[in-house]
Amino acid sequence: MESTSEEFDPVRKLRPNLYWYLTFRCNLACAHCWVESSPRVDASEDLTAAEAMRVVQQIVELGVRTCNMTGGEVLIRQDTPDILESLAGNGVGVALETNGLLISDRFLEVAGRLQRRRSLELCISLDGGTPETHDLLRGSGTFRRTVGNLRRLAAAGVRFNLQCVLNRSNIETIPALYRLAAELSPSLTCLAFALLNPLGRGEGLVRDLGIGFADLDHILELVRDHRLGFAGETAVKAPPAAIPPRFLALAFQQRGVSTLVSCQFPLLGVLPNGDITICALSRRDPDLHYGNVRTTTLRRVWEEAQMDDLRDRYLGAAHLDGICGDCVWRPSCRGACRAWARETGGSFDAPYPLCAALAESGEFPRAYRLSAQKASLPPEAVAVWASAARGEALP
Repeated sequence: MESTSEEFDPVRKLRPNLYWYLTFRCNLACAHCWVESSPRVDASEDLTAAEAMRVVQQIVELGVRTCNMTGGEVLIRQDTPDILESLAGNGVGVALETNGLLISDRFLEVAGRLQRRRSLELCISLDGGTPETHDLLRGSGTFRRTVGNLRRLAAAGVRFNLQCVLNRSNIETIPALYRLAAELSPSLTCLAFALLNPLGRGEGLVRDLGIGFADLDHILELVRDHRLGFAGETAVKAPPAAIPPRFLALAFQQRGVSTLVSCQFPLLGVLPNGDITICALSRRDPDLHYGNVRTTTLRRVWEEAQMDDLRDRYLGAAHLDGICGDCVWRPSCRGACRAWARETGGSFDAPYPLCAALAESGEFPRAYRLSAQKASLPPEAVAVWASAARGEALP
């Protein structure tokens, strides 16, 4: 997305990352929601429309290139299209996440106009390729309504991505998702697969439906066998260490397939009530509460909290603990989501929980351990993994 925002830092030329949680209220109460949104969430302290517009100006002042806008359900706020237009008018692109059920005619018009200016990316959740699997998590009838709105978006020429949170109940519907993706192409540009995480309401659900290493192997088999009918991209939202070694070529050499490791860190999160933190994961951590947009500014927080230093430490990835410190992917992955690592491990250097769980269960591939490579792998194998870790093509 294009942006004309000025970068405020003359030395580092730093463009901070920002997540704006417009509201935690939602028209759904999904079984796996990590921020525990629902129609019953108290939104009385949420920023008013006028206060939200002042946050737009703070985002512009901070020099943000792209504002990640999420919730809750962002489209439950009537002023969301106004906020989108104000951000775009000030040169800030928006990556917006929605469940796709509240697509109004006005939103369609605004989204089309902003996409013609390359100022909006849209991601919609669809948790499975059948009504049964999607509705299991999101409620009866939601699959039919969501797919109906996907077709409206496609008919209007609005581009969007789909994200499916994979769990044991919907893995086998991946072929059906690819068939739907092919139907919605070229408006559908990317089909992304995320993993069910033990956060929020998903904490209990993951015990019954959580993904294991063997499941990941089967998931990638299905991606390999069915993706070619879809002209768009496929993204697997998992750290590279979660990719079984036999699928390295698929994940790193096959055109149209990629892995993603969470958001770039550090970032700032603006909560619905204006509180400033790292992201919604850290919203209850007093040590990561930096004030409120009603009484301070995002730029002041970024400067006073010394986020530059935290970013340097993150980019260097030299201080990661546990399995992340012993992983060949450390230079490129950097420990994946640092906010989740701190939430579970008490430190920004703690190991990523998924990879730590794989290590504890003995499923973490020995070939991905730096210590194992140095101890026993032949030099040519070490060279292969080192090239992959640097993001280079595999020989």
